[in-house]
Amino acid sequence: MKYFIIAVFFLLSIHASSQVSDNAARQDNSRERVQMLNMGVSFVPPVGFEKARDSKAFVQKSTASSILLFEVPGISYKLYKDTLNADYFNSQNLNLFRQEKMEFSDHEGYIYECSFSVESHTFHRLFYITGNLQKTIIFIANYPENIKSHIIGLVNRSIKSIKIETSN
Repeated sequence: MKYFIIAVFFLLSIHASSQVSDNAARQDNSRERVQMLNMGVSFVPPVGFEKARDSKAFVQKSTASSILLFEVPGISYKLYKDTLNADYFNSQNLNLFRQEKMEFSDHEGYIYECSFSVESHTFHRLFYITGNLQKTIIFIANYPENIKSHIIGLVNRSIKSIKIETSN
C-alpha cells in the first residue's frame, strides 16, 4: 500500500508539472512581482507557486516543490559565496554537483545545485546567491529530481526576475 501511494504521488506530480511547464510561457508575463517584506528585494514567483504562511516561502503543492528567500544583512554576497564549497554542502548532507556564475543585465550571482535523499526519493536543492556590498540574498528552490526538466526553466526565470533595491 505504501508503494502504491508513493507511485500515485509521483505520477500525479509528473502530470501536474507538465501542465505547469506547458502554461508557463503564456502566464509568465501576467505574474505579479512580489515585494519581500523587510528585505528590499522583489521577484516574480514561478507559475503554480503560491505564497505560504511564512512570507519568505512559496510552494507548489502538486509537485512538492518550494522556494525560499532569505537575506543576510551586513555581508557582501561575494564574501558569503566564498564560504560555500563541497565540504560545506557535505556537512549539510547535500551532494554538490554543479556551481556556476550567472550574469544578467541588472545583477549577477552564483548557482549551487545539490541533491539529497529522503528515504528512497531524490530531491534537488538549487541555491542562488546574489546581492550587493551590504547584503546577501539567498534564493533556494527544492524539487523532486524526477520533475527537474519540467520545473528548472520556471525557477531560472524567477531567478532572473530578482530585483534588489539599491537603498538597502
